[in-house]
Amino acid sequence: MSSIMTFVMLMLNVCWCLSLIEANQFPFEVLLKENTQDLKWDENYANEKNEKFQNLANKVRSKLGILFRNATDITEIQVKKFREGSVYAEFTVSLTNNTNITQSYFTTALNNTNSSLDIYSSQPPRTIAADIELTSFVWKENYAISSSCDFSTVTKEIKESLFNIYKSVPGLIDLEMLDLKKAGDEKGNVEFKMLLDSASDVKVEDLEQMVKSNKAGKSLTGNMQFGEVSMKEVTIASDTDDGRKPSWVLILVAFSCLAIFALIVYFVYRVIAQSFAQPKFKLANND
Repeated sequence: MSSIMTFVMLMLNVCWCLSLIEANQFPFEVLLKENTQDLKWDENYANEKNEKFQNLANKVRSKLGILFRNATDITEIQVKKFREGSVYAEFTVSLTNNTNITQSYFTTALNNTNSSLDIYSSQPPRTIAADIELTSFVWKENYAISSSCDFSTVTKEIKESLFNIYKSVPGLIDLEMLDLKKAGDEKGNVEFKMLLDSASDVKVEDLEQMVKSNKAGKSLTGNMQFGEVSMKEVTIASDTDDGRKPSWVLILVAFSCLAIFALIVYFVYRVIAQSFAQPKFKLANND
């Protein structure tokens, strides 16, 4: 019984090793259109289990398959999610480990898409980091706990008020509340992140001025108002990694697999040797 369990454990280790040697994977994002017109956003696109999500994902995979038809080493094209701002599709392309195809091949192909596929190269959204002072702010201890109802309630009110201020900003995608802190007597600070379409040319200074001109805001509890505001655009460094695993990782995985294979061979040898081995004792004769 112990021999069987040992063999099973060895096989599980082999499967684990094989799972580490996964295909090269490159992430991308594209803008989707329909007959060269921006595709209208549907809330069902946010739910990967929804039929509309699955139908659109299948359509995108089909078009990408046509676009990348010369890349014979592709093992999978997986649509991860759709996001609003027209409609953007985030997807990954997986390749075999021995491929010579690099990420630049796909980037070039996406940059040269034609209107017949209704798929267009997309740049990452602009990210604006913001810190706004809250005045006439009554601090509650539960505000320090992001999972509390008090935190959810007050940050929801702040977000709604900011949305009312920024709703006319071209290319606004989302506002994400990050943190809420006490900053003194009847003062607090809220940190949030603003996502803008990459094509939006609105200036950070203009975004700051919009808050300064609407300090009272709307939907804020009691006399709470917006005070000083600080915003800056976050520059995302370009990723030069081509998506391949470092060579030392592949060497380590290969060595591990070789060691496990040697153990399996040894295990099989011991089982066979024991099955053919002669008994070391003789049965006593009754006479």
